Amino acid sequence: WKASLSNGGSNNLLSSPLTLGDLFNPATFVNALRQQTARKLGTAIDLVKMVCTWDKDPRKMSGGCPLPCILSSLLLQGA
Repeated sequence: WKASLSNGGSNNLLSSPLTLGDLFNPATFVNALRQQTARKLGTAIDLVKMVCTWDKDPRKMSGGCPLPCILSSLLLQGA
């Protein structure tokens, strides 16, 4: 995402797929995303929950997400 910003891309970090491994502290990003979502919804952060979908179109999520974020390069573990 750094390359796209330096090449004149959008200044919005959420406009392109994000690899959490590129972030120094991914938990801080997730918490900041929860805070911004709570502000947009006008509700307490404790009432905000994360909703995930495998579909590439974030508009198909139930409930309408005010700040959709597409993650890439995820490694899943477990069964």
